Amino acid sequence: MASVLLFFQRVPSPLHEVITQLFRERPWLAVDFVAERLAGRWPRARSVEVADPELSQLAALQHRADGLLTVEAEDGSRLAVILEVQLAKDPTKLFTWPLYLCGLRAKLELPTVMLVVTPDKGVQAWASRRISLGPGSDGIQPIVFGPAGIPLVTDPPIAWENPWLALLSALAHGDEGQGVAAVVATEAAFLKLESEGAIDPERHRLYTDLMLQALGRKAPQAVEALMQGGYEPQSDLAKGWKAEGKAEGKAEGKAEGKAQALLAVLTARQLPVSDAQRAAILACRDQTQLDRWIAHAATAATTDEALG
Repeated sequence: MASVLLFFQRVPSPLHEVITQLFRERPWLAVDFVAERLAGRWPRARSVEVADPELSQLAALQHRADGLLTVEAEDGSRLAVILEVQLAKDPTKLFTWPLYLCGLRAKLELPTVMLVVTPDKGVQAWASRRISLGPGSDGIQPIVFGPAGIPLVTDPPIAWENPWLALLSALAHGDEGQGVAAVVATEAAFLKLESEGAIDPERHRLYTDLMLQALGRKAPQAVEALMQGGYEPQSDLAKGWKAEGKAEGKAEGKAEGKAQALLAVLTARQLPVSDAQRAAILACRDQTQLDRWIAHAATAATTDEALG
């Protein structure tokens, strides 16, 4: 168990605010990750408390970190963990992070580490570099909680057991091959929480929109999959993805039909079609190109000529 002294400030970015809120509600996500990174160098932790809101403020310079945790170990020793949620590369942080680390270490008189949380792979690589304080200095090394350290959660029962970790997983891995599966599993967990009155519907909708945004071009596909499970888009953004998904589905169907028509023409004219040519025809989604091939197939002497 761990003793965690915690403060989080409100921030303007919805994604930044959601991740910050996530760690406020489930500080063990941060504690467990830091404990893993410090394995063998810090004792096991034990209980949780909320901090004074002004504790992470460096009054003289009007700088404040996103969050501050003080963790108490079983042997009574204490460790301060400064939390920064970082969504993009920001060169100014290479100057303010050392300020937070040294300033709060002096203010609290505790050993202190910097934990940077990001759902972005590029930011994770950037933030993981040691920050030099000047010639001859070893600098500081932030601990970075990013996609490489966030497990991919695609199994609904696992998402139900830990919906907050599942949310972080969907935000961090949305652009990967199983991103849609991660969002579907997480959405199922939050639908369950909302039905039980354990989460506010407005916050649930915000979580869903942010997860869909993390998917990028796969968002319409995910909306279609979610709707099969009873999800109905509420925000204008999600409704737009619903319409886009339907439009993509109609276009996909038309292209598939034209590909089959082209194969039928080639077969009727007894023009041999190789496996590679058949695969290329079926994979084509350019309706203009398919129309051109169909027109050529009506008079071409060979399949190569028809597809030329």
